[in-house]
Amino acid sequence: MWYTCIGTAGLVAPVVGQTLFGETGEVMVALMILMAVTSTGSAEVIAVTSILVYDIYQVYLKVSRLAASTPPPTSIIAHSHTIVNK
Repeated sequence: MWYTCIGTAGLVAPVVGQTLFGETGEVMVALMILMAVTSTGSAEVIAVTSILVYDIYQVYLKVSRLAASTPPPTSIIAHSHTIVNK
């Protein structure tokens, strides 16, 4: 039957959306898939950023961990604010 090949191809959700809501259902399913992919990409970016900040920046690059007797040098963020405000 025709529904056997649709099920094995992973097209059940678009077919159900089309059957129940017509062309609007197709758009809803496409929008839902787009939002899921966007959310996944956002989560990956946040994960990589947190790894960079907590495991690399704070351990190796954060210069305020020097001895208390030396004055803390300006940070990267302070330099970026100075450059942007010029």
